[in-house]
Amino acid sequence: MRLVGQNERPLVCKKLCSTLTTYFIRSPVLWQRPILHLALSLRAGDVVPDSAIDPRSDLDEILNGLDTSALIALLWFSGTLADEISRMESNSSAHAQLHNQMESIVRDAGAVMSRAFNQPYAASDATLKAEALKSFLTWVNYAQPMWPRKPEALQHLRDLITDATQCLVDPSLQRDALDAFRDILESYTSFFQPQHMELLSRIIAAHVQPILLRTLADKDPEGLPYGQMIIAFGDANIQQVVEQPDNEYGSRMVVKLHFDILKAPGHPGDEDELSIQSIEFWNTYVYNQAVV
Repeated sequence: MRLVGQNERPLVCKKLCSTLTTYFIRSPVLWQRPILHLALSLRAGDVVPDSAIDPRSDLDEILNGLDTSALIALLWFSGTLADEISRMESNSSAHAQLHNQMESIVRDAGAVMSRAFNQPYAASDATLKAEALKSFLTWVNYAQPMWPRKPEALQHLRDLITDATQCLVDPSLQRDALDAFRDILESYTSFFQPQHMELLSRIIAAHVQPILLRTLADKDPEGLPYGQMIIAFGDANIQQVVEQPDNEYGSRMVVKLHFDILKAPGHPGDEDELSIQSIEFWNTYVYNQAVV
């Protein structure tokens, strides 16, 4: 048998994760803790039989013995599970059990993401944290529409927000993190609680605002994702902007940056895409002012 080359290993691993997900979905036997099972097998270097698995095992302890490549494999598997199950009708009796099981699986998924986000920083950990960010976004995209009235299930993901925001301050991860948080702000504003919005506002002030102002002055298109983050945050935080206009970061900074976007050089449209998007914020702002 031909050995798998170094460049082929990620592809083979992702195909394996897809196969395991298919097994989870189609198996007539309930696979109780699939992430735990895979973690134990990765630690052992071989497939651990079902009969040898104690469902009460402490996953955190097992994760301590895994290297970066094994953690990445677990993140891929976890994300693939969330992505594939999200495509299944939740009100279908055939799929109800799978969706119910995801409420317990999210605990293990959260443990893996937490370990990845908090891994001591090294060169290889940028990739690990990037994969954790992808898995986090995938799980939020599954969980928020699925569990809007199940805060105990969502809490496993909300507990990761502080760790995930650290990617916003890491230059090697910042662009991906901006896209991920903008996606959540635009799609599922209620996922973030007031303390999370305050944390985001302070990170924006310290790490997003300076880059946006510089790129606006230079007419640098690299500033687009920074401006889009400001706009998404402003839209999501519009109630505070209107009702608490003196709030330093959540309101005053947001309004000032939207003015800065409108005053930037260039014509709205092809040269200045941000101004067009910012106008939507002002429309919402004016409407909410009228309501108040």
